[in-house]
Amino acid sequence: RAPPTRAMSACALPSRFSSVNVLGSRTSRASSRRVTVAAAGSSKHEEPPKPDGLDLFADAFGPPTSKPKPKAAGSGNARRDNRTGTRWDRGRASRPKRATKGNTQKQQQQQTAIQRRSVAQMMGDVNAPQNEFGQPEFVAGRNAKTATRVVVVVEGANDAAAVRRALASAASGDETAATAATAADVVLLDVVLLKGTWDKKSGHHVVPRDVMSNLARLCETGLDVVVLTDCDVAGRQLRSRVVLEVPTALHAFLGAHESSAAADTKWHAAGNVGVEHASVGAIRGAVRRARRAHSDGGSHGVSRNQFTRDDLTKHGLCGPDDASPDPVWRVLGGVATRRRLVGEYLGIGDCDAKQLVRQLNLFFEVCEFEDAIDALPKKGDDIPRKMTDGGAARFAGEHETANDNSQVDIYAYVPPGQAPLGFK
Repeated sequence: RAPPTRAMSACALPSRFSSVNVLGSRTSRASSRRVTVAAAGSSKHEEPPKPDGLDLFADAFGPPTSKPKPKAAGSGNARRDNRTGTRWDRGRASRPKRATKGNTQKQQQQQTAIQRRSVAQMMGDVNAPQNEFGQPEFVAGRNAKTATRVVVVVEGANDAAAVRRALASAASGDETAATAATAADVVLLDVVLLKGTWDKKSGHHVVPRDVMSNLARLCETGLDVVVLTDCDVAGRQLRSRVVLEVPTALHAFLGAHESSAAADTKWHAAGNVGVEHASVGAIRGAVRRARRAHSDGGSHGVSRNQFTRDDLTKHGLCGPDDASPDPVWRVLGGVATRRRLVGEYLGIGDCDAKQLVRQLNLFFEVCEFEDAIDALPKKGDDIPRKMTDGGAARFAGEHETANDNSQVDIYAYVPPGQAPLGFK
């Protein structure tokens, strides 16, 4: 039922409001009281003053309900703690937490130290007081004039720990003469996790939008944002997302020969490839050799055409467009195996011919490509097994037997029209 409006006529009101102007002219409380006494006749008891005509809702629906009384402290939801003998209120105070075995003060300090800082916190370090060389005062390198401030972007927490360990030793001066001569000191501001996930719809690894926006903001401030991912397909796809959306970022690479696990660990088998397995010198060298991609991002594509498919065909990394590969490469492992080894050496993982040409034009120079070709196995050498993309775990789970079929590489390239080894 809709409440009465202000324009309601006086005939629709109760009798005690018949002498009140409902259009807004208020009568005094005394006159309202006289009207009420006159309407009651010879009543000896006077009624209390009623509200004027503007307060019609209370007369139609009755007075408002009374407010609940506030509960006294320690009542209602209060309970007694049997351990301490004190009372606690569920809505007013939090119950004292039970002390856990691992919840020590040292562990809490370590967890707080490894938390990922926000962009505003990192920019606070950038805007810190500077010394005579124009560098922040917290720079611990010996040559502050040439020190480079970087933010390294990695995939996982173990990779971040390895980068912090490597660059912290650089700041403290714990380095060999060989690594010291490569470039100027590098000062690590922070390590950012890409938090990449597998997108089932697109069939690729993707980076969350908030992480990508933070990287773009850091690049706009003039910092060197260095992307350092694993030498596998997932690392290459995550790096490609950064190239598309943050084209000004720098990119560092660690080959499989630099970032392989030498022995079994708690989480990985021997031969597993990742940044966390790289040495201090390898990580520092990769960060110092970081370079910008030859691309303007978005839909602009690659801005350089230095490598072509003919270069891959010349070195036995793929076959011609209209013919099968030269049989001479079969003795050296096949074109697919050779292409995979070149990708692992450069730090981009296993690629097909088209993707390898794109990666070469994006990041690498001719001398680096020639070094990868020279590192390929020669005639009579053993062909390294594939350890990226879970290859180390598959190899560790295999049970070697005396059967010759166990030595067959199921990932080796088989030319069209030919049967794999052992299936003729």
